[in-house]
Amino acid sequence: SLCAKKGGKKKKKVSQKKQSGMEWARNFELMPYDSVVLRQLANLACMSYQKHSGKSLDSSFRTASDLPKALWTAPIGFLMVSTNGTILLFNHAATEALNQTYSNLIGATTELPTTMTKNLESKYQKKLGHITIQRTTRWKIDQPQIVDGALTIESIGIGYAFPQWLLDDGTICEPGGFHRRPLEDIETQLAEQADEVRRLKEVEGKINQDPQVKAAVTLLLRLKEEAKEAGAI
Repeated sequence: SLCAKKGGKKKKKVSQKKQSGMEWARNFELMPYDSVVLRQLANLACMSYQKHSGKSLDSSFRTASDLPKALWTAPIGFLMVSTNGTILLFNHAATEALNQTYSNLIGATTELPTTMTKNLESKYQKKLGHITIQRTTRWKIDQPQIVDGALTIESIGIGYAFPQWLLDDGTICEPGGFHRRPLEDIETQLAEQADEVRRLKEVEGKINQDPQVKAAVTLLLRLKEEAKEAGAI
């Protein structure tokens, strides 16, 4: 029975916190990959890149069932700039890099070039405020259309995809909160540690099996690996 038995304990009614109008509306806010217009732009950007390069923008796109959503969550920063210099589309990694919210970025003006001579260009970099986007690939985003019975190509803008960005203090950042120390710091510490290993062996005469030498060599090897990952060696 739905009714409580006589003498039984009554269940306490769980009260739900009333949401403010803004919080309630946020639950129904469209993500970029849910917007019909932005989904079209995302598909166009990815297809344009594949047309110019012959490959997918990211390896994960090859098996993605929802390309606009895959672009939003991709482990690379992405910006799409219109011909009049405003940001048409971006992904989550770009908001992380630029430290901006969705509402602040969409439609904002940018210093990124809006034209290019080649269809595709790699290893581009550009300073944007407090960061510099690095190892950037950029490409033309065009859309074919029929005008007066003739096929024409309409320029939509330029796409920018970047795997990392550089802070003013030299820190290298990647999507997902990954940070690497400035390359100069790694190189300096590597040289100092190599000098320390030589000092222990040549000045103090310690052998390779000495615990102090072993510890110094272990640190030296770790610094070499870090320098290799950062592109120093």
